[in-house]
Amino acid sequence: MAHGARQNAGRRDEGLAALRISGEYTRQSNHAGGVVPVSLFSMLRMLGLAAILSGMVIVQASAAPALVHSEPTPGQHVAAGNVAVKLSFDTVIDPFRARLLLLGPGGVPQLLPASPTDDEQQSIATSVALTPGHYVLHWRMRARTGDPAQGTLPFDVDAATVPKPGSHP
Repeated sequence: MAHGARQNAGRRDEGLAALRISGEYTRQSNHAGGVVPVSLFSMLRMLGLAAILSGMVIVQASAAPALVHSEPTPGQHVAAGNVAVKLSFDTVIDPFRARLLLLGPGGVPQLLPASPTDDEQQSIATSVALTPGHYVLHWRMRARTGDPAQGTLPFDVDAATVPKPGSHP
C-alpha cells in the first residue's frame, strides 16, 4: 500500500510539474481572493519600470518654461510708436505670476501688463508706446507647477521714418 501511495504521489508531482512548465498552473484563478501568483522577479521588473516611467513624467511636468519665440527678437530694431511684445514658451505658464519689466533709455523701470494670447496659455502679449532708444525687457515666468524661469530681451527702437513725397517705400 505504501508503494501505491508513493506511486500516486509521483504522478501528482509529475502533473504539477507539467502544469508549471506549460504555464497553466500560474494562470489559474482559483486562488484565495482570485489573485494570480506572480514571480517576485517579474513583479520587481514591473515596479522598476513603473518607477522609471513615473519619474520621467514628473521631470517632464516640473520643467521650468523656456522661451521659444519672442517679438521683438533679441537685438531687433523696431519703429518708434506702439510696439507689440509677445513671448512664447515651451510649456503652459501661469499668466497671473508673469512679470514683464521694461528698462528704457531713461533708466526708469516700467512694469508692463500682459495677458495670455491663446487657450493653451503658452504665450503672453502686450503693447507699449516707445520712443527711440535702447530697451531691455526683463521677464520672469512660472510654469503651472511653480518652476520659475527668467531672462532678458534687448532691442532697439528707431525713430519712425516718414517717407518723402514722391519716394516709394
